[in-house]
Amino acid sequence: MKVTKIHAHPTLLLLLALAIVPTAGCLELLRGVHNRPSEPTGEKAVFKKKYCTTSLERPAPRPETTLAKVLPCPNNLAACDVGLEIVTATSPSEFENFFVDLLTADSYFDTTFNTNRLSYAHDVCEYRPGVRLELAGVQGLGYLQAQSQLPRLHALVSFSLDPKSAQFNEQVYPALADALFMMGPAPASEAALAALLGSERVETQVKAQTLLYLAHWNSNAGIDGCVSSLTSGSELAEECIMYLAKRKHTSAYNLILRRMENSKEETIRALGLLGDARALPLVERALTEARRDVQKRARALVALMNLGQSQHVDTFVAALAGSKNRQGLFNIEETKTVAFEAVLLVEPNTRRRVMQALRSSASFDVSEDPRHTLAWKKPVYASIALAQMGDETAAGELVGYLAAPEKAIREAVLDGIGSFGPRFSTYRGTGLVADARLIAPLVELYAMEPSPHTRAAVIEAIANIKGGLSAFAR
Repeated sequence: MKVTKIHAHPTLLLLLALAIVPTAGCLELLRGVHNRPSEPTGEKAVFKKKYCTTSLERPAPRPETTLAKVLPCPNNLAACDVGLEIVTATSPSEFENFFVDLLTADSYFDTTFNTNRLSYAHDVCEYRPGVRLELAGVQGLGYLQAQSQLPRLHALVSFSLDPKSAQFNEQVYPALADALFMMGPAPASEAALAALLGSERVETQVKAQTLLYLAHWNSNAGIDGCVSSLTSGSELAEECIMYLAKRKHTSAYNLILRRMENSKEETIRALGLLGDARALPLVERALTEARRDVQKRARALVALMNLGQSQHVDTFVAALAGSKNRQGLFNIEETKTVAFEAVLLVEPNTRRRVMQALRSSASFDVSEDPRHTLAWKKPVYASIALAQMGDETAAGELVGYLAAPEKAIREAVLDGIGSFGPRFSTYRGTGLVADARLIAPLVELYAMEPSPHTRAAVIEAIANIKGGLSAFAR
């Protein structure tokens, strides 16, 4: 008799076996099969051993590990106390190794989607949806200014922008730009920022910040991208106008001029920074058309002074002093606007004379205007503008303002250093406050501030100071 072999599927055999198991036992067995994760291999196995529990049901961070400290603020280290520890370089050395571990990944090619993908080692401990610990890795290396890890960040920029790679979390791009800026200028970092600038994957706001970083580095790496952007009429018009002007890219004069109708404010500023005498009639007309508009007048006056028209210094200094209304009160917003516009002055002699006038405003006695509850703004904003212009005395004065009892004064200083909202905006000056003396009082301020928002701003302010110091160390 011929015997026929039957090849049963393993799942069928399992179900047949379960048919003779009591109901409770059946459920328990099925539950165990479903919950048991596959054992990690390679880098994932190393990560699990260092940071995770050994439970097979649900791997989780061990409480005593660095991972447990960082996990409460995975997308922004500034949101947690550990962020202050890291950015002030008082953190234990294992933090750098941990951030490297977060960025350790296996790259593989997904034939289904025809793309490259990264499989991060920390996935084995990730138990909350939406947690992207690689962001903490990038931000942490930047906060630590871990120079030895620059090649790793450069490689991550290249991989994330590769058309063959899967789309990255959009938050990784601002984190990369910030981290590279904090570590200071280097040819490979300039190239990496230029790559972010030219990628369709990167949001416009991140590109704008990247341009500011390149400008702070006195780098020409963004010129080609900006010329292309202005020629095609695409995004970043105002940001590119200012960047090209700051880099004195005079061949872009006509490109910038074409933007006068749609971006008049930035174009006037840029024409002054370019220093091209052909712009003189246009800027003079802008001053005439400004009439009594303080901001427009200040913008045109700074542009004219940058074009060598020093006869306007006295007019500008008078605007710094501020006008008074019929009640004899100073128009404080006027003095703030004019002070921040002065940060853009580049002509040495004019800049020195205006800084002397700002010094007078910084010494303003608020008792002269006791009826005005905002009189503090005149000396405070003058000091911020001076600090952004590199005045060491003014930076020392900001130390005192950080300890002021008035919350508005403390937040104004934080804002001027660059914490709230889009950083380095012309609304609060375009310069960097790079003075290490401010770090210790900022740490003291952090300890006394109950507001999570303000505490995060303190950490960001320290990061900006460190980034500024690295930029000027070139």
